[in-house]
Amino acid sequence: MKYVRTLCCLAVLLFSAVTAAPVSAATRSLSLVSLAGKGVGVHGAGWGHGRVVLSLQTGPWVLAVSLRPTATGTFTVTAPGVNLCAGVVLVAHDTHGHGKKVHGPPLGCASPADYPRPRLQVTLGKRVASPTVRILDAHPASITLHVGDVLYLWEPGTTAPFFSPRESGTPGVLQLIAQGQTTAKPCAEAECAAGFYWKWLAVKTGDSGIELSAACRQSKPPCMLPDFVIRVQVVP
Repeated sequence: MKYVRTLCCLAVLLFSAVTAAPVSAATRSLSLVSLAGKGVGVHGAGWGHGRVVLSLQTGPWVLAVSLRPTATGTFTVTAPGVNLCAGVVLVAHDTHGHGKKVHGPPLGCASPADYPRPRLQVTLGKRVASPTVRILDAHPASITLHVGDVLYLWEPGTTAPFFSPRESGTPGVLQLIAQGQTTAKPCAEAECAAGFYWKWLAVKTGDSGIELSAACRQSKPPCMLPDFVIRVQVVP
């Protein structure tokens, strides 16, 4: 009986060691797939159970979805409305700083002149929300994010944003995952006006920043508003 109990304990320890072992970055995969009736899609395998952010860049669009893979570490996301002639880049990142990228096939067709906004639908796995730090009507000198957080920046404007952002600092700390325009809404908050937005994912620890330049600097004569930087520190 003592021998049986010892074997049972060893089995439990071995099982715990296997299930608790972290997923190796080498096991993660991301591949482009074609799904009947759903258009282009992307399939991920070996991603463990943590949150994954998948971003799509195609034509003039950049958008993203946050999801949790299945118990086996797999997920599938479809992108109805994507036109492969416009070029397609899909990038997945998890909250441990690992990332994978896949490109659409090189095609000889012309990019469409009128390209409606595509969609992202999670068909395997579960769509979840990402912790988000929002910058709307005031520009802080610095902010702190955790790996896996999303930084949302909104700027007012109808034809162009009042301030245009670009990433500065250590490359690869932030990943642009979405950008677009917002329409005016009947409410009193700052973001209710027409404007532009950008979303960055905190991919790895380090110091980065968002440099903001006033649109009126490009007018003639240019305005005298200086550029300024929002310092971004990403911690584990």
